[in-house]
Amino acid sequence: MKKDTATNKIVEDLRSLLTSKVLKALLVIMKRAFEASEGNILKQYGPLKGFHRNLDNFRGYYLFGTFDGTFITARFDHGKITIKEETCEDWDVRVMFRSDASLLDFLVFGRMDILKPMLHNDVQIDGNVNYLAKFGFMARDLLVRSGLVK
Repeated sequence: MKKDTATNKIVEDLRSLLTSKVLKALLVIMKRAFEASEGNILKQYGPLKGFHRNLDNFRGYYLFGTFDGTFITARFDHGKITIKEETCEDWDVRVMFRSDASLLDFLVFGRMDILKPMLHNDVQIDGNVNYLAKFGFMARDLLVRSGLVK
């Protein structure tokens, strides 16, 4: 019985680490894509052509987290993106997932569909829900441009 508890703890710790890394990686890739699409060559040609328009005149402060204690903040400010692994109080939208597993399901397996986790009470959203739709659009647009999703 003790072995199962220890194994479960290890699996949960790995899932928590993976979850924060996946979310942070998505945000960093989004930041790099924006920066690359501003360049003269990629602004006119290539798969990132026009991606910068998603963020040019956009301001928003996102708090993604789980009730287990994983937090990532992303501040979008007219083309600048700041990413931190911490909580904050002045967010525009807060998206709290019941667990690391539900956050990972949303990011990796759920195709950014927020309705399913909401219907299963896996997520709590506070603030302006339009910001979440904007984030979903930007992430999906980036995945389509990269060829990972059709």
